[in-house]
Amino acid sequence: MKRIIALCAISAVALTLSGCAILLGGPPVVGVFGNMLINTRVSTAYLYLITNAPEEIEVDLPFFSADNTNQYGNAKYSKEQGSSLITLSNNDIEMTFFSTPYEGIYQDLSIEPPQEASDSQKNSELLSIFYSGLANESSNIVFASQADRDAEVIYDPFKHISYKCFAAKSKFEMSGSLYDICGAVRLSKKGSVVLLDFRTNQISREKLKKKMLETIHSVQFRAEQQ
Repeated sequence: MKRIIALCAISAVALTLSGCAILLGGPPVVGVFGNMLINTRVSTAYLYLITNAPEEIEVDLPFFSADNTNQYGNAKYSKEQGSSLITLSNNDIEMTFFSTPYEGIYQDLSIEPPQEASDSQKNSELLSIFYSGLANESSNIVFASQADRDAEVIYDPFKHISYKCFAAKSKFEMSGSLYDICGAVRLSKKGSVVLLDFRTNQISREKLKKKMLETIHSVQFRAEQQ
């Protein structure tokens, strides 16, 4: 598979495997990245991710199996900054998971976070920041068309999720192929942000969107479940 362009809104860092762990009576741990754990659900053999930065978050990875064919990269964890970042890929999809406090998105911007805005308005602005180059070291992508640049943001009021899909390619790979990209944002009641960035040049956009929706709907903010 051709190299999939990295998440544009976040600077890539080298993969660091920081240790190993044993969960007695639980599913086997596939990897430990800082305090991010990639575990396997015994019932489904699917992977799921757990992090405690900026809060306790769990997300299923229904399209990745535990057969050692997946790739891991760009792993960065900071409890002090309250952020977690990791990219997982297989032959069809690259997915980047990023979690951070809501205010942290605006830390290096010249605009204030719209605290009084609705969730849908906040989500739309967050997607714009990630994909339109408002943030430092951010978007190095070229949209395939004006329609892709103006792609509609869909909001799910029951899950407080927003997403959009479009086609683009990297400015650093001008001769490269286009990628279908689906980005999704979910906010927690404690003011945390989860971003999922899905991209492919191997399967259809509809299939990519389906996998993205399965994943973003599985996000659990553990404090909200207690």
